[in-house]
Amino acid sequence: MVAKKAIKAVEERLAQQLARIWKRLSAAKDAPKSAEPMDDEQLKELVEQAYLRSLTRYPDEREMGRSLFTSAKRIRHSMA
Repeated sequence: MVAKKAIKAVEERLAQQLARIWKRLSAAKDAPKSAEPMDDEQLKELVEQAYLRSLTRYPDEREMGRSLFTSAKRIRHSMA
């Protein structure tokens, strides 16, 4: 009898959690898909932070140029 009550309580908590997750998912789907465009300085900062996190160093000029070119290409493609 106690086990059935415990199982029922767990089922109820899981149902409540699932309802909250579905609600957040629904809200996320309704959110705007595009973000504000980045200016050159913000994009450079983003590239630098990615290199620091991944390689623990700043990108050299060639790497920065390639990253900015690739990012600009992807941004243009996503806006088309």
